[in-house]
Amino acid sequence: MGMMKYDDSTFAAEGRTWRRDWAKPVDEYHVAADLGQSMDHTAVCVIRHQVVPLDNWTPTPSGRDTGVLKQDRTETFDVVHLQRLPIGQSYVDQAAHISELLARPPLNGRCDFAIDQTGCGAAVGDLFDQREPKPIRIVITAGFEPVKHGPRKWAVPKSSLISNLDARLHTGELRFAPALLEAENMKAELADFRRHVSTAGRSLFEARSGAHDDLVLAVSLALWRATGGGKRGDLLIGAATGFY
Repeated sequence: MGMMKYDDSTFAAEGRTWRRDWAKPVDEYHVAADLGQSMDHTAVCVIRHQVVPLDNWTPTPSGRDTGVLKQDRTETFDVVHLQRLPIGQSYVDQAAHISELLARPPLNGRCDFAIDQTGCGAAVGDLFDQREPKPIRIVITAGFEPVKHGPRKWAVPKSSLISNLDARLHTGELRFAPALLEAENMKAELADFRRHVSTAGRSLFEARSGAHDDLVLAVSLALWRATGGGKRGDLLIGAATGFY
């Protein structure tokens, strides 16, 4: 359309006033832990979220005299670390292990961290609060909308977490590193997950009886934060490269 020469946020071309929608580069990490109870694994996930602006722009008329010129972009969510902690490991040791992980480059001081304290309770969440960075504390519910209960506390519907994960899988934006030790277990958990519709018409997401869902929940929590779940102003983010 010959519009690339304009640098203003809005400009006139072809009889319309256009607003340019720039793609903002993103390179950030999100860490989530699904805290297991006494006979369950605690699962830890690290996702690298990247948005890469492209050279192409897509014009979209938005009215008779207006339009948006959107910069094309690629967006990916790469699971670069996925692990289960040993069953029976104390929460104190779990908090220490995860704290050590968060202290390693590129995560140190540059990532968002969330925990699921649904099954273990607030007292266990307090153990993680004693270390840095303090986590976003999440309780998974059967509600319809996420509800904020404090500066770092959220109640999040399971349906929101799983539907977001399912959508990003189908677009190909959510990707798993081939070398992940828990890759096969993650595949098994996804295969075991079922969607049920209750008599009240509500969608319920749960693992098959006797199957685990800790990896699915850890990934879905990290992805929920990476896709803007919660208040974006809560995030501690920054450019980073590599993972060791």
